Amino acid sequence: MSAQNFIFISYARKDKEFVVKLASDLRAKGVNIWLDQFDIKPGQTWDRAVHRALKACGSLMVVLSPAAVESEDVQDEVAYAIKQKKTVIPVLYQNCDIPYRLIRKQYVDFTGNYERGVTRLLSTLQSQLQKPIPEGAEEKKTAQLDRLYQEAREAIARENWQMAIEKLQAVLELQPKNAKAKAGLKLAEQELRLAQLYSQGKEHFQEQRWQQALKCFGKIRDLNSQYRDVDALLTTAEHELKKGRKDRNRVKEDTKPPAYFLKLTKQRGTLLAGAALVLTVVIVVYLFFPQPKGGQVPSDKPQEHSAGVYDELIQEADALFEESKFEEAKRKYQEVLDQHPNDAYATEKVKACEQEIAKNQKEAERQSSYSKYINHGNRLFDQGKFEEAKAKYEAALVQKPGDGYAKAKIENCDQIISEKQKEAEGNRLYTKYKSEGDRYFNQGKYTQAKQKYQQALNYKPGDSYLLARIGECDRRLAEADKPKAPPDMVLIPAGTFEMGSNDGDDDEKPVHKVSVDAFYMDKYEVTVEQYAEFLNATNHRKPANWTEQLQNPKRPVVYVSWNDAVAYTEWLSQKTGQTYRLPTEAEWEYAARGGNTGYGGKPKYRYPWGDDASPDKANYRGTGGKDRWQGTSPRGSFDPNGYGLYDMAGNVWEWCSDWYASDYYENSPEKNPKGPATGDYRVLRGGSWNYGPHGMRCADRFRNLPTYRGGDIGFRCVRDVR
Repeated sequence: MSAQNFIFISYARKDKEFVVKLASDLRAKGVNIWLDQFDIKPGQTWDRAVHRALKACGSLMVVLSPAAVESEDVQDEVAYAIKQKKTVIPVLYQNCDIPYRLIRKQYVDFTGNYERGVTRLLSTLQSQLQKPIPEGAEEKKTAQLDRLYQEAREAIARENWQMAIEKLQAVLELQPKNAKAKAGLKLAEQELRLAQLYSQGKEHFQEQRWQQALKCFGKIRDLNSQYRDVDALLTTAEHELKKGRKDRNRVKEDTKPPAYFLKLTKQRGTLLAGAALVLTVVIVVYLFFPQPKGGQVPSDKPQEHSAGVYDELIQEADALFEESKFEEAKRKYQEVLDQHPNDAYATEKVKACEQEIAKNQKEAERQSSYSKYINHGNRLFDQGKFEEAKAKYEAALVQKPGDGYAKAKIENCDQIISEKQKEAEGNRLYTKYKSEGDRYFNQGKYTQAKQKYQQALNYKPGDSYLLARIGECDRRLAEADKPKAPPDMVLIPAGTFEMGSNDGDDDEKPVHKVSVDAFYMDKYEVTVEQYAEFLNATNHRKPANWTEQLQNPKRPVVYVSWNDAVAYTEWLSQKTGQTYRLPTEAEWEYAARGGNTGYGGKPKYRYPWGDDASPDKANYRGTGGKDRWQGTSPRGSFDPNGYGLYDMAGNVWEWCSDWYASDYYENSPEKNPKGPATGDYRVLRGGSWNYGPHGMRCADRFRNLPTYRGGDIGFRCVRDVR
């Protein structure tokens, strides 16, 4: 396998059956899997092969279970993968405490339905089937860019230009040369500027501040002449501004002297008469009234403005009004009224200024109250007092109806209050169901306890305490349903396996499928001390070298014929009230393989432990390693097989109940085969201390006369599960 195009599976040895099945199913679907059980060739150094595969893989799939969490090998493999920035895919096989370094990773759950778990895992690995598996970094970046683009598009669709700008800026941080993002950002910034100008212009328009409205709408037209209804608003504002100026000019015309008076004063005679009258009055005043110093006549009347000064004051006042400087505008209009008290236009504008000033004062008061409530609400919000904060935001909304900020904060408070109420209710129910589950658990009612823990789990998903308790309930329920094996016996579960071997002797062929029911089997071969009890109770014939055998009571009894072994099982059945017998040849081979059946992704080995013979594994011809005996060895001297059975290879040959026929496999029934109906020889299995590795193979068949007694022949018993 080339680098980075396969998935390395990390697991605990206790989970091997599940892992082998999963790996086989994934390979069948096209996923490139590396599994030590499949890919380490005979003769390879195990640790070195694992390290090479871990270094070369593109991804690591870790199978999580209580055993895996405790496994140092699994911990080291995960740590190495994370350090090398490889993709780590957690698979939850059994409920356990997820390791901290994996707790933020989404796992694929296999604790329920296996097929559903496979489907979900294949969906997760969809982009990795039949092609190199990416390391994940570029994929994450692409996914992040896609998400930012999508959020930017959604913001643009809602005309939320500020949000669109933020998302596009985030894109450019990841891809500074992205021309598409740059163009979109420029467009969003222009649209944001247009929206701001439009909002300001509309506000001036509604308040009839035509000059300011014209400025805003004019800037919009310079940027985008087709923007919304700007042309219509510009036309209206210009019309209203011109209309206001005409009204002022009309008022000025109304305050001029009547035309007939001007015509009269132009007549010469009248002018002369008037001049004479004025001169007479001046002389009388001068002669009869004392004159002030300086020769000036005092007057209480203000000096009247000329028409040019009047127009200038009105224009200044109007400009200030248009700029919303109502205090200054009012003073200018008042200055006009001081000289022209009856000026209708100035009078109306003074009233308008006073209204605007009063409106501004009220608005300032509202704004002050609004700010006070908002600030107070924010302080309460930061303190986590969401009910009180909501009341303040609602008070602010009264001061500024429709305010978006206050509305958003109220919604935020409502959401948090609702979530806290749900959280409080969830905590209450969690505590309630957890307490009820603990009560049932302590009473030994594990079914009811599990139900309560599962209800509590709805309110705290992933809670380690609940998951551990549910797992313990399952274990105890399974233990309660599991048949209890008698002392020194092991329950062999029902199952199917490949019987025989294509690379062995002719009588081991053809390899064929066999299914057996569950049964109990002796953990050890029948020992000298067990056989001595039988002899003492029955006066049965003693085996050869019996005195010497008695010196090693924990070694298997030898020099027993098939008939002697059957007599022992009949005596044991009578003694215990249970039915004991010799195993069938099919039961013996199935039990010897220790679960390595060759089906469901499980391996099939030559020996109970693997494909290589070793004196550290069994007692066979010669000595070395753990094997230091020239004859039989005490029971339990070597490690048991996968079912917990000792000496299923080596030590002594073991009698089976079947008659022997070399061609029996050609016509053997699939279900619980019991051998030929008749024959001359009985079957022996397992090899012995006096034979080489060939005889220890799980598939090897040996035979002898049922009356034969040898120094390397013994037996063990089985019992049916009722």
